[in-house]
Amino acid sequence: MGLAPYTRETRRFFFGRDAEIADIFVRVREQPLTILYGQSGLGKSSLLRAGLEPKLLVEGWRPVVTRLRFDDLAPPLPVQLGVALDQAIGTGPAELRVMTVWERLHHRASRPDDFESRPPVLIFDQFEEIFTLGARAGRQEEIAAFFGELAEAIENRPPATLQEAFEADRRLAREYDFSPGAIRFVLTLREDYLFGLDEWKKELPSLMRNRAPLRLLSGPQALEAVVRPGALDGPPLVSSEVAADIVCFVADKPPGTPLDTIGAVPPLLSLVCERLNDDRIQRDEAVITAEQVASQSGSILDQFYEESFVGHPLALRHFVEDELVTERGHRAPFSREDAEDRLRREGLPDPAAALDSLLARRLITAEERAGIPWIEITHDVLAPLVVRSRDERLERERADAEQKRADAIEKERRRLRKIAAAFAVLAVLAVAGMVFGVVKAMEAATERDKRRREASLMIQFVSTNFSSVDWNSNKSPSEIEPILRLLLEYYKSQSSLGHNSTRSAFHSSTLNRLGDLCLADGRTDEALALYEKAVALNRQVLDTDPGDNAAAQNFTTSLNRVTMARRKLAIGLTGDDRDEQYEEALKGAAESIEFSLRQAERPGISLDDAAYWDHLVGAAYIFEGHTYKERANSGDHEAAVASFHKAIAAYEAAKKGPGPLVNEDLIGKMNLAIEEMKTFIASNSN
Repeated sequence: MGLAPYTRETRRFFFGRDAEIADIFVRVREQPLTILYGQSGLGKSSLLRAGLEPKLLVEGWRPVVTRLRFDDLAPPLPVQLGVALDQAIGTGPAELRVMTVWERLHHRASRPDDFESRPPVLIFDQFEEIFTLGARAGRQEEIAAFFGELAEAIENRPPATLQEAFEADRRLAREYDFSPGAIRFVLTLREDYLFGLDEWKKELPSLMRNRAPLRLLSGPQALEAVVRPGALDGPPLVSSEVAADIVCFVADKPPGTPLDTIGAVPPLLSLVCERLNDDRIQRDEAVITAEQVASQSGSILDQFYEESFVGHPLALRHFVEDELVTERGHRAPFSREDAEDRLRREGLPDPAAALDSLLARRLITAEERAGIPWIEITHDVLAPLVVRSRDERLERERADAEQKRADAIEKERRRLRKIAAAFAVLAVLAVAGMVFGVVKAMEAATERDKRRREASLMIQFVSTNFSSVDWNSNKSPSEIEPILRLLLEYYKSQSSLGHNSTRSAFHSSTLNRLGDLCLADGRTDEALALYEKAVALNRQVLDTDPGDNAAAQNFTTSLNRVTMARRKLAIGLTGDDRDEQYEEALKGAAESIEFSLRQAERPGISLDDAAYWDHLVGAAYIFEGHTYKERANSGDHEAAVASFHKAIAAYEAAKKGPGPLVNEDLIGKMNLAIEEMKTFIASNSN
């Protein structure tokens, strides 16, 4: 079977879990809810489908093994619960569809006649997805409703609306049987998601009462799983001695280690057996030999993964690594139709055949949900390997990009040095008038166009150098301001050349730098005008190229500067003039917050970019909080209370930001401001 899970159809090959099957069956028989948990890759799905489900059928129960869906077309989770019940006991009249699970189980006229003799068992496989895919899909309300119906059915608690109906009409209660229901539920999930159940233990106490851990196969169990499937239809394909060597190999124990001393055999066992059997068939051997086992290395899983992509374009491997496993290493189902479209755009001539190849190798598996085929990684044991391969690839790509960037920078520096050598006096650029004179001289030269390009490089060289140093510590404002103004003159002269991302970024940065100097010098009106020009410039760039990341970041920081300048203007004003400045400042902060949040939530955004945008979101919230706080300090008490409430909300939002902006010192300052505002609110509220 390799990494594919066993099913009811392949149960004859499923060995080594008899004790666990018996234990789980008894638990299901005796308790309304059973929690089966274990590490990823232990075979929980196989135990359910090839072990527990057939056992329940033989014993007269009506089991249904299902898996909750969280795709865009998936029905609400409570509806999926009702559908599972339909599958177990048969689809009832249409009017039953609006009844809760408890009502359908206890309404005497609605449940099947053989309900008590053949009780249903609803088994939810991979239940941890309700905490991963469910939360990511924004289904929190559905999750709460699902656990609510589950609690009613398991704890035998009539829905609140039905209880109200009973109180209004006592005769209605006669239609229901209030004895404990015969239905059983099984939830299976990864051990590292058990904590997710704790949130619901008050509403559903049974979550804590009957938990069954699934452990790794022991040595003797693993031996049974290796030997017995190969002896079903004739002579054994592997002897007990060779099988013991296989178990020792997988368990990373020396050959000959007593199997009863081996307490844990990894899930790799099934894949190793499949690869050894494939090798046996290729060699045309009757049995798997000790020599085969000895010749295999611990790289079987790596070899399996690498071989799956042989003969395919890299785009196929990149798709698997980027889309079928989440950032945190969880399997992520993907619509096959969307996958084929994606691969076709990446240049694969026959995406369907490529995916079929991975399906045949069992690297991925397919499942149809609501008539739509979905694909995903076959087994959790592959996820760490996929993540490692993806991380290594991304690191190589980052290194290559850095090297290309370094080469480009060095090439540009060499060119600039040549230009600087030709214009040695100008290269210093210590006096802004000298740069202006050089530009004018170049424009007047015979080779006008060529010189203008060289002047552009020189100006950019200056801007780049100035952006990489601490201006205040290296040059005085009186030295910096003339150069910045000269740069602005230059960028203005280049505006007719059309959009250029790098030039626009330098232009915006220069506007903001000059605005900062004016603001520090008390020229707030002038600073505001410069900041607003930067906002307009970046807005224009984004209208032309929405994907310009530098323009997006400059747009947000410029909006924050506008907010800061208007706050400073408001401090010196009174009445309507003051209120107008605060309102405009808040509009800028709100736009910055909304824009930054959209950028942080873009599909496919890198972790570094996401962290930076989280930083900008937090900064915008802090600017907004400062504005509300200052407006409150200069207004009447009633308006102050309202503003302080909004400032507190903004500070609290900023504190939750995961970006590098938030640190203990800043949080301490915001907490102090929050406490001061809360004290004011308490003393000035009715």
